[in-house]
Amino acid sequence: MKKYLSLIFLSVLALAGCSTLSDLTKINLPFSQSVEVPAIPLTIDSIPLSTPEIETNIDSVFTKYNISTDFVESVKLNSFKISIDENDSADLSFFSNIKIYITGENLSTVKIASATAVGDVREIDFTVEDVDLKDYILSDKFGLKIVAGSDETTKVSHKINIDMDVTLDAKVLGL
Repeated sequence: MKKYLSLIFLSVLALAGCSTLSDLTKINLPFSQSVEVPAIPLTIDSIPLSTPEIETNIDSVFTKYNISTDFVESVKLNSFKISIDENDSADLSFFSNIKIYITGENLSTVKIASATAVGDVREIDFTVEDVDLKDYILSDKFGLKIVAGSDETTKVSHKINIDMDVTLDAKVLGL
């Protein structure tokens, strides 16, 4: 009986250890960018904005962790947040809703995050989509397309800071 209990105990430890080892194969990659939102003289259902291309510097990540693209299983978006620049006293209430898309050379445009009922806030945490961003992040650069609805007018432009965090899941030792 003790042998069976010991075997069960060791099995549970081994399974828990696999989960921990699997977490060690995940690499968090933060990206930040800013975009200027021009003055909005009318309320509009769809204001298209694009960010400058964002460099991934993925080669330095591969060098640092001693892996290659062959070992990347997936890349998932963990969080997406925008905030009004700290030097701007406004809030984001001029947005009624926002959808975020990722773009890349020779890749389709894919929705990655959205927010509705924005309100009088200076920062928005988005609901993220469960999509694999591997092809976008493994490229040298990608872009973000922002499609926002406006329910208020603005007389001046605003600088918006964008912060996103992705997790690169590498397969190491078959995990």
